[in-house]
Amino acid sequence: MSCVGGFKMTEYAPIWRRFLAAVLDFIVIFLTSSILAVLIGGTAGILEVGATTEDKMEMYINISTFILALLYLFLLPKLWSGLTVGKELMGIKVEKYNGDKVTYWSMTKRLFIAYFIFPVILSIFLSVYVYIILIISNLLLLLFRRDNRSYHDIIGGTHVIVYRKDGLKSSRVWMFMKDLLSGSQAVQEVKIAPIWRRLVANVIDGISIVIAVFLMSFLIIIATAGNMDNYDTTIDNILIFGGLLYPLVLPIIWTGLTIGKRMLGIKIVKASGEDVSALQIILRGFIIIFVYIASVGILFTLSIILMTSRKDKRSLHDIIAGTKVIKIEDDVKMINQEVSTSN
Repeated sequence: MSCVGGFKMTEYAPIWRRFLAAVLDFIVIFLTSSILAVLIGGTAGILEVGATTEDKMEMYINISTFILALLYLFLLPKLWSGLTVGKELMGIKVEKYNGDKVTYWSMTKRLFIAYFIFPVILSIFLSVYVYIILIISNLLLLLFRRDNRSYHDIIGGTHVIVYRKDGLKSSRVWMFMKDLLSGSQAVQEVKIAPIWRRLVANVIDGISIVIAVFLMSFLIIIATAGNMDNYDTTIDNILIFGGLLYPLVLPIIWTGLTIGKRMLGIKIVKASGEDVSALQIILRGFIIIFVYIASVGILFTLSIILMTSRKDKRSLHDIIAGTKVIKIEDDVKMINQEVSTSN
């Protein structure tokens, strides 16, 4: 907006900005709903008898996309002053035609009546061609009206305006994405643990779990004199139980350390550098054990991208839990020297 002669001059959003914003919003909705569908499908058991995995996943994706699209397009502009992720990136927002912020009623008219109820009723009682005519007429309104209002804007009593002209430079979403990938705000004096150390530490931890399971299995064989039924099932349960407890309990007891991390001279700490809390370890472990697996590697891949691109090497579970992994090799050397001296 600009001011001329004391009057506010509104710059209406051009159709290309609205189109790109809609494409970006569709990508956000689709990706989020796909991840949500995988999580729901994983917890609900998509391999149940009666339907194929593909059928169930398609159902979960369709349902989650529909629900998320309603919430995203209806609630977000009301809660975020007329913005969605796409609109914020493109520097446009929706507001009431008199310049006030959108209300729940205006968004109801704009979204449900214009997008769903009105077109669906016409297509059901008249013809699907009427729906096609509505889409074409809506495009013509956007192209030729001076205020670039479509029929859902007219019904909802809204319009879409340009509120930022400097591109992505001052976009809050863009700056958040840059900071998420770069980790520029988290550069501190401590030495961040390199990725290869974290990887080797995880391998050692995996080996430690397997060794512990085999030792427990050997003890079970001795205790039962080899007469235990369902031996394989019991070993599998021990392996699962140990795999769940190890990354959750040991770092709590050992203040951010596991066997692998201790051997590689790295440890988990808070993002501020203080000792990590039990709640952070549990949250971190929950994401690693359940969320990464349930998302079929999608969020794990994102986590790897974050680790390789950020300066502080924080992964997705580090960011959510408010932790980081640092080098403590100097502390480890000092502890070893103290132990050898005492001996």
